[in-house]
Amino acid sequence: MIDHDENLRALIARHAAFWRREPSDRPLLHVCPGPMVWKPRPWPIAGCRWAAEPLRIEPTDVDLDRMVTVQGGGELTRGDLFNTVAPAYPQAWMGALIGCPVFVSSHGCVARPTGEDLDTVLARFNVEEALASPWLAVMDRMLARAAEISGGRFAVEQLHLRGVVDMLAAILGEVEFCVLLMDRPDDMRELADRFADLIIAVARRGIDLRGPWNGGYLTRWSIFAPGPMHDYQVDASTILSPKLYESVLLEFDRKVLSAFEYSLAHLHAGGLHIVEPMSRIPELDAFEINLDRETGVWEKERMLEISKAIQSAGKGLLLWGEFTQEELDEFQEALDPAGLAILCWLVEQARPSRSPAR
Repeated sequence: MIDHDENLRALIARHAAFWRREPSDRPLLHVCPGPMVWKPRPWPIAGCRWAAEPLRIEPTDVDLDRMVTVQGGGELTRGDLFNTVAPAYPQAWMGALIGCPVFVSSHGCVARPTGEDLDTVLARFNVEEALASPWLAVMDRMLARAAEISGGRFAVEQLHLRGVVDMLAAILGEVEFCVLLMDRPDDMRELADRFADLIIAVARRGIDLRGPWNGGYLTRWSIFAPGPMHDYQVDASTILSPKLYESVLLEFDRKVLSAFEYSLAHLHAGGLHIVEPMSRIPELDAFEINLDRETGVWEKERMLEISKAIQSAGKGLLLWGEFTQEELDEFQEALDPAGLAILCWLVEQARPSRSPAR
């Protein structure tokens, strides 16, 4: 817990140095107490209800009072990282804005395909209509509620805004998404370009509504950036080859990332094959990688190799997930502490069960 302004300023300076990859004697680090906990968590529905089994929701079903909370039990920091005011449950807002039905349950919040073909989507979708969606008003009210809870003490976290690749897969379905990238790449580029414009508009709106905290903004991964920043994700790229991703979609990820002063791209361990093409985006500042060890797949040497490659490309790196104490020591010794952050749980503290507690 930071208890006075001098320590707060010093920690903020360390975070600002992360983005510039300035020399440091240690990474930004927090080792979470206890095991990494995954468990089913029913989704809060307006009217004091909960959704345990999959339920389609509408904008009026979102219970803002139960959705938004302060991380970390009211403490300003956790180790070297900052807590925020943020939604406590999964979100699928970008899918909702493009017309996907949204379903919630104890296991998450997902945007499902609309059932439309590509021609229908291209004919009906435009950014202006998406920005008039009642779902955007829900997002606005959520950020306003977060700011009210914060009272200026905590930063308000960016909402979960999925990337271009994820939105294409959501609206078309993953199989059709892959087929169309090969059969109709130009039409997919047209839709990707519109989705990129929507992401930029929504993210900038959120930045304005959240407002700066101590002169900057917090990533969804607890790192302070000294200017407007965007958390990006490309989860659906896990089902694409690097060649297909780069030839059709990389330019639109760059379009989004270049619209913000600072940016961080979220990847899973199963998506590391696109690190190399993404690393060539000059406007991308850092990667966040979910280790996903709870899946039962853990390739330590490959993860360490990719981590070194990211740093060699001049990008910052945040590693999120489980390590043994020996592995944590090994990664800290092998990697440059400049531009490095680690938020982890120790395997020795127990195995996970299901949905991580924030």
